[in-house]
Amino acid sequence: MPDRELTFDLDLVRNGQEEIGGVIHVPGGNVAGVPVQVALKDEVVNFHSRRDQPFSGLLSADGKSISGDYSIGEFLVPFSMSRTGDARIDVPEKSALIGKDFEGTWAGTLDVNGVRMRLLLAMRNQSGGTSTGILTSVDEGGLQVPVTVTAQEGSGVVLDFKAVGASFTGTLNRERNEVAGIYRQGAFTARLTFHPAEVSN
Repeated sequence: MPDRELTFDLDLVRNGQEEIGGVIHVPGGNVAGVPVQVALKDEVVNFHSRRDQPFSGLLSADGKSISGDYSIGEFLVPFSMSRTGDARIDVPEKSALIGKDFEGTWAGTLDVNGVRMRLLLAMRNQSGGTSTGILTSVDEGGLQVPVTVTAQEGSGVVLDFKAVGASFTGTLNRERNEVAGIYRQGAFTARLTFHPAEVSN
């Protein structure tokens, strides 16, 4: 970076359809296991967790290193990576079923030091007796963070966004059209309210 060196780890795997995916970790940066999207063509590797901050690099002939540029706005920052071993990706924590009133996609706006950040929270029950969730930060290049429901009783819910070291504790109102509560990330706390999102097909 212009004023410092930033260390990160990238773990990549292939799924049953031979598609490549993985997660990125930034030690000391409140990023641990954020999903990345990956595209590989010949020796060119492109990956990102934010669409507006992509990495693009060349795989070395021996397959042991990648070097290229990281795009931040109008700037290109050089990066280099070396393979250190097999991928280490934690199995996602399972969440218990959530109340039907919490299912769906919710929209909220978080005020971070005067900057408004739009969020989309999608939660769904699964057939196996669990639930899944994704928090999307619209104004951070569509950054997606897995959601774990750590507690849900009656109208109250506690959500954990472990990949970015954050959580949300909220309460569903009587009209079932608002979940209001507190968002916490490290020392930062702020009020956050979600309403049903208008999602286009």
